[in-house]
Amino acid sequence: MQGEDNITEFLMKEAEYIRKAYDERVSQTRAFERYALLSTGIIWSWCATNFEFPAVKILVRMPALITFLFGIRAWGMVRLWTDRLTS
Repeated sequence: MQGEDNITEFLMKEAEYIRKAYDERVSQTRAFERYALLSTGIIWSWCATNFEFPAVKILVRMPALITFLFGIRAWGMVRLWTDRLTS
């Protein structure tokens, strides 16, 4: 019975570790979402108040690029994390 208790304790600690790691990754991904939304809001707010500048035509497309780049980073983090979990 002692061996089974050790195995159960190990599995419980491993599950706790994996859960904490998962929660950390989720919070990092949510931070990327916040940064993307914040930067989009800042850029579009500036463009809405300064629409007479020629640079607005370029800047209005920047949020799509920023969101794409943050998405690639989040996807890479998820892949790295799942690779580490499966190895």
